[in-house]
Amino acid sequence: MLNVYLTGAPLSLLAADVADGHGIADGHLEYASSETIEAARAWNDPTTALRHNCTWEEFRKDAEKRTVWHLACHGRVFPNTILDSTLHFAEAQVSLDQIRAELKSAERRLAILSACESHLTGIANPNEAIGLPSALLHLGFAGVVATAWPISDLATAYLMAYFYHCWLEEGHPPPIALNLAQQHLRNATRHDLVVLLPGLAPDLDRVLDQEIRHPFAHPVYWAAFAYTGV
Repeated sequence: MLNVYLTGAPLSLLAADVADGHGIADGHLEYASSETIEAARAWNDPTTALRHNCTWEEFRKDAEKRTVWHLACHGRVFPNTILDSTLHFAEAQVSLDQIRAELKSAERRLAILSACESHLTGIANPNEAIGLPSALLHLGFAGVVATAWPISDLATAYLMAYFYHCWLEEGHPPPIALNLAQQHLRNATRHDLVVLLPGLAPDLDRVLDQEIRHPFAHPVYWAAFAYTGV
């Protein structure tokens, strides 16, 4: 793999998804597991931890030993009380304050938060950008990918598949790989998407209008993702 080293040692991946988070009454994330499965496939390393319906306890245990985290789950952000913002695991709603308190700081490369509004920050102290990205930077991550508004889990599965292609196969740094993935999703034809993830072709036809040539051209599908860090 290219460009996936930290201080000379190979990076290691934790890919976790939670389709129905604790405390979420509706909004099943049908394609969250497709997203993490593709991340693990692209990583192609036996040390990868792939966790479906991940619990907070599982995540904490695996996270300590991994330098890249990819989490696809529900999230809720409360700008007025930002430390109360939550990520929803299988058995628990975990607040930003709890994340900062219970996860240890270490040298890490990248965190991907495929959770709605995970890029938002608090408004109580406008001179301080406090939110999930800053919390993860404090935990030692060089970079964080997060979202500015609610996202489509189907579109995100395609975007992340191409992101890993650009990062791991083509060797682009993560910020550039994310930008290339956003451009690809915006311009992708239905054929491009089928080639990228053949297993999702029936779902693509079921969920989206088959007459649309570029199904994810609208910015709502790709522009929410932002990179913080280096």
